[in-house]
Amino acid sequence: ETKNREDNYKKILTELEKQQQAIGDEIDSIEDVLRAQFGSTELPKKRPGVFLTPIDGARMSQAYGATKFAQKAYKSKFHNGVDYGVPIGTPVMAADGGVVLMAGNNGRVQYGRYIVIKHANGLTTLYALLSKQSVKTGETVERGQIIGYSGNTGYSTGPHLHFTVYLSSSVKLQAIGGAGVIPVGYTINPEDYL
Repeated sequence: ETKNREDNYKKILTELEKQQQAIGDEIDSIEDVLRAQFGSTELPKKRPGVFLTPIDGARMSQAYGATKFAQKAYKSKFHNGVDYGVPIGTPVMAADGGVVLMAGNNGRVQYGRYIVIKHANGLTTLYALLSKQSVKTGETVERGQIIGYSGNTGYSTGPHLHFTVYLSSSVKLQAIGGAGVIPVGYTINPEDYL
């Protein structure tokens, strides 16, 4: 019976990995096109303190870009944000004031429970893999406001917060087969603005 369960689990995991790979490939393709359409001259000036770190005192567990871990674990071209390794249930704060474009849920794939906030500075932020959301689509949030709690939802290797920064003019909320609505856009290294 244990062997049967193990075999069944392996089949489910293999299917989930295939589904996630297809979703990741589609997002990479869309974001490549958007990066080509929007030039870096549209980006706000890089400077520290534009955003608060979304988790108090957290350590960054994965950087932005073509990290070895992203290429191995996710088989994607690069990691489109930064990760903060924290226990499930750690409060997540809005990096700046803005409007919640989406409080969504991709289930067991991609971002799981996530929040997208559009800020007045021309940037939009994504907070993903949440265990719980405390805000809804359309709400206005303040800088430092608790918007949710870290988790291990979506396609995740363990409890953490995934944080992405986009150029606002490039952001789309796009339906992708097998995942529902996903935020896509011209991603920027969050460390340039934290």
